[in-house]
Amino acid sequence: MKRKSKKKWYAVYTKSRQEEKVFDRFCGQNIEAFLPKVEVVRVYSDRRKKVSEVLFKSYVFVRITEKDYEQVFQTTGVVGFVRFEGKPAAIPDIQIEAIKKFIRSDDLELVSKEDFALGQEVEIIKGPFRGQSGKLIQQNNKNVVVIEIEVVNSYIPIHIHKAFLKKIE
Repeated sequence: MKRKSKKKWYAVYTKSRQEEKVFDRFCGQNIEAFLPKVEVVRVYSDRRKKVSEVLFKSYVFVRITEKDYEQVFQTTGVVGFVRFEGKPAAIPDIQIEAIKKFIRSDDLELVSKEDFALGQEVEIIKGPFRGQSGKLIQQNNKNVVVIEIEVVNSYIPIHIHKAFLKKIE
């Protein structure tokens, strides 16, 4: 009797700015996919506008079995899997759930009095990534920054409110 393979989550690296198209292609192929997006406020000279933005640039998550690797890899816009020791690296369900919880959070209207510098080592003190540390790589506006954290032996940028961070001295 053959044992049925269990579906696992994997991160798929896409061509630049192709995340939404790749996500749509996966959905059209009945591949379970997850594209984390967050609402951000863009400030223009004459107005403020809420827009939906991809949380992890150039990444889409898929929940598949090993037999689906080739179909995923052959999807237009896919560059490859995030790998560890030469094999696609499975992501624990708990990490995907933490991301889902984070993007549903209503806590993002906080104010931070901390000033951070590019290259600053920081620790996440609030939210589902609490306890993770990373390096500040970009400042989007006065309250939101981009930090790089290690996930499955790769560094992934995440947009996060400064109020969720503290400096590592």
